Parts: sequence; C-alpha cells; structure tokens
Amino acid sequence: MKRAERRLTMDADWKFIQERTFLRWVNEHLREAGTSVNSFEEDFSDGLKLIALIEVLSGRSLGRHNKKPKFRTQKLENVSIVLNFLEGEGVTLVNIDSSDIIDGKVKLLMSLIWTHILHYSNSDTVYEEGLEEDVKPDQKLPKQEEKSPKQKLVGWF
Repeated sequence: MKRAERRLTMDADWKFIQERTFLRWVNEHLREAGTSVNSFEEDFSDGLKLIALIEVLSGRSLGRHNKKPKFRTQKLENVSIVLNFLEGEGVTLVNIDSSDIIDGKVKLLMSLIWTHILHYSNSDTVYEEGLEEDVKPDQKLPKQEEKSPKQKLVGWF
C-alpha cells in the first residue's frame, strides 16, 4: 500500500512541477500583452488569454473575437478561433476541442501548451535567470548554444 501512495505523491509532484513550469513559460510571453495567468483551468476558460498568448507568439492578430464573453457559446467561439488559427499554421492538434479548454481539462491544456512550446520555440530565447547579473556592463553575454524545446523548458525550473 505504501508503494502506491508514494507513486501517487510522486505523480502529483511531477504534475505540479509541470504546471508551474508551463505557467512560467506562458506568463513570460503574456507579459508582452500586459496580462498573466494564475491557473490554466480558470484563466483560459473564456479564451481571451489564450488568444493573447497566440497573438504574442505568432506576432499576428487573430481578428474579431468576443472581448467580454459571458455565455458558453461565446467562450467556445473564442477558443475555436485559436484552434482554427493553429491548424492553419500547421500545428497538429490531437483529441482537443474548444469544450476541453472551456471545461478546464488539465491534461489537454498541458498538451496544448506543450504544442505551443514546440511550435513556437524556434523564435524563443532561453531564459537564463541571473545571467545578466554576472556580466559586467562592458562585457557581452555568452553566446547561447542551440537547444531543443525540451532542453529550453528544463532550463525554466
């Protein structure tokens, strides 16, 4: 019985670390839009912050959307705009639709964020916390070696 409890605890720890890491990555990008996310389930449920994230990552506007969605159908429309845009960009979305995001299904939200990381990682820079503090004003930052998206993400925690 203790083995099963330990496994559940380790699984919960891993999920917590993954969610915190993904939240940090998302918030780093959403800073450009002047907003942030505290919880994927709540903050992405109306599609507005998801639209803001994609607009920052892609550098393009997603067009008209419901800026103050109150009804489920309006929220679904906002998320559909994002998913349709991603499919048009060539991003493969497997087993996820608007209702999954609106309903706050964490596994699918994490999958969607990981897809964003992989797709938009070519233009990302690696966040090196404290690196700038170690460099004198007349000194250049060391050149970053090319890293895979997975390596970049690991650098976040």
